Amino acid sequence: HVRQLHFELYTASVAEIIKRVAGYQDELGFVYVMDSQNTAFQYILTRNHLEFVELKKTQVVLYLGQKHPLYQAREISEAELKKLKLVQCYEDEFDLNNYWKITNPQGKDMPALESVVVTNSDCVMQQLLQTTDLANISSGYLTDDVDEKELNGIPLFEKENVVMFGYIHRRQEEHSEWGKRFLEFMMANLESGDPVKGQME
Repeated sequence: HVRQLHFELYTASVAEIIKRVAGYQDELGFVYVMDSQNTAFQYILTRNHLEFVELKKTQVVLYLGQKHPLYQAREISEAELKKLKLVQCYEDEFDLNNYWKITNPQGKDMPALESVVVTNSDCVMQQLLQTTDLANISSGYLTDDVDEKELNGIPLFEKENVVMFGYIHRRQEEHSEWGKRFLEFMMANLESGDPVKGQME
């Protein structure tokens, strides 16, 4: 039976994943969603007859490579945060990276940070973080079983920046047998680790 299976792994923005699942191109779509954007997210899902199932909560993390002057830092000041040049994934009005609500400890909103590179390539992202002084803001790792790739991850105001990880699927539709097995595999792995460090998004 396994020989007859065809798996396709497709990485895309949140908007594209919504479109693919709604259009029957994919059975499941895994996404990160900021808690602060959940209302707008749910509205778009409803319009597309989709549902989001949360699997785990994580947080917003700032990633710095060894070439960055703040590589050894354990925390970052508001002034230092404003100076950062970022490399981020995608450029999409509903993508996670456009919804980071970076808030200082007093609850004051921070100004928008500057993205100088936008890419959909994990390889390009890793290369730039390791060889330049660019930084990345993404979600925290979902498990401890990861290759940190020599990056320093600094959590950014965890209480204000909750990120939900989960999957979207077509509402009131049964999962396929292999869809169920894959979800069981995902959930078993998520339960085995703590969402502390970081997963580039």
